[in-house]
Amino acid sequence: MVRKEILSKFLMYIYIQERH
Repeated sequence: MVRKEILSKFLMYIYIQERH
C-alpha cells in the first residue's frame, strides 16, 4: 500500500502552506 506515502506528501503540502 502506498497510502502512507500519499499521506506523508499531503501532510507536507499542508505544512508548507501553513508556514506560508
